[in-house]
Amino acid sequence: MRRTRDFADAIRPELAELPVAQPGEELLARIVASRRAGARVILPHDDPVSARPARGRLLAGAAAAALLLIAYQALTRDDETPASGLAAGSWFTRFAAAQGAPPGSPPVRITRADRLHPLAVEYGGSFRDSAGAVLSSWRTTVRLTHDSSGGGPAWRLVSDHREDKVPGRHNLDTVLVAASDLGLLAVSAHSFPYRSFSRINITQRFDGLRLSGEMTAEREGVVAARRPIARRLSPAAAPYVSNAFAPLWLMGVAIDRQWRGGLSMLGWAVRDDDVLTRLDLRVEGEESVRVPAGTFDCWRIAIRDGRGTHLYWVRKSDGLGVRTLDPVDPRGTREVVLVAEGPAR
Repeated sequence: MRRTRDFADAIRPELAELPVAQPGEELLARIVASRRAGARVILPHDDPVSARPARGRLLAGAAAAALLLIAYQALTRDDETPASGLAAGSWFTRFAAAQGAPPGSPPVRITRADRLHPLAVEYGGSFRDSAGAVLSSWRTTVRLTHDSSGGGPAWRLVSDHREDKVPGRHNLDTVLVAASDLGLLAVSAHSFPYRSFSRINITQRFDGLRLSGEMTAEREGVVAARRPIARRLSPAAAPYVSNAFAPLWLMGVAIDRQWRGGLSMLGWAVRDDDVLTRLDLRVEGEESVRVPAGTFDCWRIAIRDGRGTHLYWVRKSDGLGVRTLDPVDPRGTREVVLVAEGPAR
């Protein structure tokens, strides 16, 4: 999805400059007359067309086709793998890039915020093709510490996501949430490099459902692009969860065999189509899961995001994310597992 949007952005200026035939006064008069007579055809469909305008349209169409081909070839030369960048660190969903339909489940309620405590965890992820070959792999460290905001208690989470096969490429996210209900207070996200930029920076601030902030993109330390963020989030889509906080967020939720709930994964919110992804979560079983950090009794949760269903295992004792498996992507299977945990330092 993000690759498609970047492609559209790249070709928009060139397409806007393509010549467009302008209707004359005679054509306008005929359209107005036909409308007054009750005809519902906006443009005439049986007019003879001169050779010159037809040739102009063909040339414009050929130019547009050539431009699309060149842009597409440039896009497909991108060396990013399907699991690289922000998508690789995702827990609840592959991308937070589609509005989606509201989930059928009631909104998730935070009732066990007291279970959160300072901690440090490490996750390992991989993206494998249909033959089982590893296309990419990564490590994500997450640290949760006490903080405050506006005089009230808060939690600060710092997530550092690094690619194993691409040294220097990583994402660094900081999320501040209220200690009482895990409501979002502030988010900063940095991804570097990001496509043709040396880094991209996202800052988000929350005042209830009012979201403000800014996106900046840099090349060699100089800001090359800037966009403001100003949105009013819908109460119907609440609660909102930052992707970086996802593996710890269900620690604040009381889960049982019949549990189900809906929430929204927040995107960067720079573009209208990257504000949130609506998710439906439902417990579908329980099982013992063995990962590098140990063997844990878990709830197995099915997560539906409008494009498919993937699985998420959380520890029964405290709701910590232990494993996620996404077999929906036709290019391969994506998995993240808990590697280690300990106290925050």
